[in-house]
Amino acid sequence: MTPTSKNQNQASSSDCVVAPPIEGEFILQLDPSAKRDGLGNVKFRLYWFDPCTPAEGGPIDHTRGQVYNADPDDTIRRLYTDGARSIQVIHANPTWLAR
Repeated sequence: MTPTSKNQNQASSSDCVVAPPIEGEFILQLDPSAKRDGLGNVKFRLYWFDPCTPAEGGPIDHTRGQVYNADPDDTIRRLYTDGARSIQVIHANPTWLAR
């Protein structure tokens, strides 16, 4: 391994150390350099726990994600209204995303 290569288990300075979401939790990843459009929308990623097993069509690590172009504040309000227990807002890639 060369000194400049990164071990997969090491976080880079642009990574965020946060646990993957569990049931009822969401992680909203905002790019701090992203600009809002005229409607107040901005591009962001949202991650959540998917209880389905791989045999049922779910992901191996039970984490799903999707890119949105919306108002993050409105999205957070709607998630809490729909029963979310917690929402973490991060500004870098979660360390578990590289797995």
